[in-house]
Amino acid sequence: MGEKVDYTDVSDVSVSDEKRERLYAAQTECCVNWTNRHGWPVGVLHRYVWNHEKFWVTCMGQRKRVPALKARPQSSIVISSEGTWLGGDITTTAKTLATVHENNADIKEWFYPMLAARLRAGDAAANAEFSRRLDTPG
Repeated sequence: MGEKVDYTDVSDVSVSDEKRERLYAAQTECCVNWTNRHGWPVGVLHRYVWNHEKFWVTCMGQRKRVPALKARPQSSIVISSEGTWLGGDITTTAKTLATVHENNADIKEWFYPMLAARLRAGDAAANAEFSRRLDTPG
């Protein structure tokens, strides 16, 4: 096969399941995208956990994205390998249907420690403090 000359066609570029799993484990930040009531796309960066084939993020209920995602759950998550040990050449976009969980103790019990462990690895005190701060009313 000859050297590629047309870089506008990226149909031959894909991310294997193994590479995707490595990316989701290495990266801690994703861009959550949704639409506002006027149909405009909006996105914000979130820290996340990839667990049971789902993305999990958290934010305060008064953020505008919460009612927007309740009304229009069609959304997407973009994750790049930029800033990870994988280098900067891997990006995935996942089409998602958002589910808003409000004050669910069962989810908080596993999610907060898992997110804290990803972001404060190796520091038990920082882990506990981060989890405590995540459990802010609102």
